[in-house]
Amino acid sequence: MKEDTQERSLAATLALAAASREEEACERFRVLRHEAAPLDLYLVETWTTAAQRDEHKSAAHTQEFLGAYGELFDGAPVFLVCDELA
Repeated sequence: MKEDTQERSLAATLALAAASREEEACERFRVLRHEAAPLDLYLVETWTTAAQRDEHKSAAHTQEFLGAYGELFDGAPVFLVCDELA
């Protein structure tokens, strides 16, 4: 997050999480803050299928969040797709 937009950034992220959790295919959507770097947020999402995860990317609430990203956060978002092993 940008230091001067912390409140708005966190509110936007929590709104994204709440709307995403309402999607039928969302199994988990967590928002984590890095202990040593409190301006860094991590979103951990689990979707029923890869196709449904991709559909989520085009959802209105996701597009709204991504559209505001540049004014709220430094740098570009980093997306990692991982397989859960345990």
